[in-house]
Amino acid sequence: MHRDIVEQQEKLHRLFNNARELHKQDDVDDLTKSAFVSFLCVRTSGYLETSVMKILREYVEGETREDKPNIANFAGTKLDFTFNPWPSEILRLLGQFNVEWKNRVRDEIKDRISSSVEAMVRNRNKIAHGEDVDLSLEDLADAFDDTTTLVDLVNTQCNARITKSGHQDRG
Repeated sequence: MHRDIVEQQEKLHRLFNNARELHKQDDVDDLTKSAFVSFLCVRTSGYLETSVMKILREYVEGETREDKPNIANFAGTKLDFTFNPWPSEILRLLGQFNVEWKNRVRDEIKDRISSSVEAMVRNRNKIAHGEDVDLSLEDLADAFDDTTTLVDLVNTQCNARITKSGHQDRG
């Protein structure tokens, strides 16, 4: 996995640990605790968005750098945007590369992971628009774990190779 993604993931783990410690403090008011959870929600959503785009850009550059630089440039500019990282949008992007990637990830994230990530993105959007959210640190920590799983699944698809026998090689 890309070093920047791993670093961002580790930073978020540290921030979640800090939030857990903050929530144990009786002298810290609930508004401050809630604000920290909101901050983590925005950061977690941003982690998902930037990680997926970084993995896809890296895939494009790796596949086309030497022999087709114009294709790499074109695809890279198409990936140079921000988006709400809804699971359906991530699946749409994957399907534009390879429908099998989309199907594999969809099968892995259906139900719980997809719902968890959707709730996190929905809360991020509410926070960004100044709305109050009822989001617990525990629920957000679960969503972060699910987000990490989704990033890992995208990374696995983009970095797998098809062997001569037609099987997918993860290495």
